[in-house]
Amino acid sequence: MDLNSSAKVICDCMKDLIDSTQKKIRSFLIGKQKQEGEKLESRLDKILDKHGVKDEEQRRKCEEVYELAEYISGLLRIENLSSLKLKVSYYTKKEVATNLLALGETGKRGEFRLYYTSEMNDPSEGKILLNFLEIKNENGSELPENIPFIACFSLEENSLNQFRLYGKEGDNEATGVSIVFRYSFFENYDLYRCVYINHEGKFKVSFSKENEEKEEVEVDKTQEGIEEHFDKLKELCKELYGISKEDIKPKLLVDLLIKIIYLVKDSAFEEERECRIVVLKDIKDLKNKKCNLGIDGNRMYIIKEDVQEISDHIEKIYFAPLTEGMETFEIKTNVKCIRSLHPYRGKKPIV
Repeated sequence: MDLNSSAKVICDCMKDLIDSTQKKIRSFLIGKQKQEGEKLESRLDKILDKHGVKDEEQRRKCEEVYELAEYISGLLRIENLSSLKLKVSYYTKKEVATNLLALGETGKRGEFRLYYTSEMNDPSEGKILLNFLEIKNENGSELPENIPFIACFSLEENSLNQFRLYGKEGDNEATGVSIVFRYSFFENYDLYRCVYINHEGKFKVSFSKENEEKEEVEVDKTQEGIEEHFDKLKELCKELYGISKEDIKPKLLVDLLIKIIYLVKDSAFEEERECRIVVLKDIKDLKNKKCNLGIDGNRMYIIKEDVQEISDHIEKIYFAPLTEGMETFEIKTNVKCIRSLHPYRGKKPIV
C-alpha cells in the first residue's frame, strides 16, 4: 500500500487484513479453549473413575463442585503482575539464597524447588477449607490423584514479622533474607492469591497493603465475590453428600478440590499476605518417573525447570536486621542487596 493512499484504499486494505486473519485467530482461540476444556474433563473423569462414581446424578454434582473450584482458582490467579506493580518476595535462609545464586564447588548453582505439601510450617495446611465445607477427611492416608507442589511468596517485600518467622539461622529470628523476584520469574507459572478464613467463616483475599489502600473498590468487590463462591461451594458439597453419603467419600472431594485446598489458610496468618505457585502432577507420572521429581529427606519436590540464570529474575534482596555477610553476598552473587532497617528487640540493625 502506498503511503499517500486515500482513506478509502487504507480502509479497504484494513478490511482485507481483518478478513484474512480473523478466521485463523478465532480458530486458534476456539481450539485452545477446547483443548483446555478437554484437559479438565480428562482430569475429572480420572478422578470419578478412580472413586468408582457411576451414577449420573452423582457425576453431574461432582462436575459442578470441580468446575466451581476451578473457577475460584481462576479468580485468585494474579494476572498482569507488572500493571499491578506488585512486589513478590520469597522469604528464606541466606544459605538457600547463596545456593541459588552463587556458583558452588561443582561450578553450578542450585535449583528453585516447589515442594509437596507435607511437613509444612502451618500444621493446619490443607485442612482449613475442608473444615469450612464440613468435610471430615479423618486420616488422609491416600494420596490425591493430582499431587500439589507449591512455592510460597509474599506480597510484602520487607516485613519484620516474616523475617522473625522465616529464614532463621540457628533458630535466631531476623537472620534470613527476602528475595524480590522480577515478573519474568512467573511467566510460565500461575501465581495465586491465598485466602484467609476466620472462625466465623469470613474470607479475606490476600492483597498488598498498597493495593488495599489504593484499590479499595476492587478489593471489596473481590472479597464479596469470593465469599459468595465459597458459600456456593459449601452448598454444592452438602447437596453431593445428600445424594448418597455412603458413596461420596471425603477422599473424592479432596481430589475434586485439590486446586484450591492449599490456597485457603487460617486468618492467623493473614498478615503474611501470601501468594503461591501451585503445580499439579499426575500421581501416575510421578510413580513412572515422568516428572523431574526429587526427594529431600521425607519431602518430595519438583524443580522450576524454565530458570537458566535465576539472578536474571531477581530485582533485589533484603537482608533481615540481624543477617550478616551482606557485602560479601552482593559481591559473590552480583545481586543488589538492601539492609532492612526495621528495629528488632531494641537492637540496631547491622549496617
